[in-house]
Amino acid sequence: MQVSCQKCQAQFDVAAEGLPQDREVWLVCPGCHSPFPWRGHHEVGAGEEGRPGAADAAGAGANGAFVPLDVLTEGTEVALICATDPQNIQVFEQILRGMRYYVTTARSAKEALIKLRNDDYNVFVMDDTFQGEKSEKDILIQFIQQMPIHLRRNCFVCIVSQDLRSLDNMAAFTHCANLVINVRDLSKAEAIVQRAIKEYKGFYKVFWHEIQGVEMMQSS
Repeated sequence: MQVSCQKCQAQFDVAAEGLPQDREVWLVCPGCHSPFPWRGHHEVGAGEEGRPGAADAAGAGANGAFVPLDVLTEGTEVALICATDPQNIQVFEQILRGMRYYVTTARSAKEALIKLRNDDYNVFVMDDTFQGEKSEKDILIQFIQQMPIHLRRNCFVCIVSQDLRSLDNMAAFTHCANLVINVRDLSKAEAIVQRAIKEYKGFYKVFWHEIQGVEMMQSS
């Protein structure tokens, strides 16, 4: 689906199935970085779509190609899936979208690192054989290890493994993850993920509440 920035008039591609249809959200133009409201299948207050020259506006790129739009309004939970197996991608996309996450994917370690460095993710799912190379997986795990603690606490990490046992807490700890799911248990993945994320959020709920209270006191 194409959306248009109300400021610079650039057009961008966005996955409609990843956006909530029942409420207004704010998108941020990756070209001019201006926020604009979006509801349902149109931008709130936007002019007519398909106006001449829109695709050539600032931010559309030198070749006129559409730029992916992955930045959403504050409060929208975002998930990143790093996998090459189409079945794994499909399973976790369906699960996370059902939990009202905006889902984006990465097909290479380089793409995943760019996304992780530029955006904050609430859920991060990765194959332990991502790209088929152990070194590729190690690069991403090292990045997670080095994340600032306040960002890491807000990111639920799930490893999809061919060898590790599902719900193996020690294996999850070794891989700097919160959850391990074996590929043989993909049929149970929805229940496992939903329960694990619920417990994770409940564990940190009091902590996050206290942090927000301190920040409000400091800003007042």
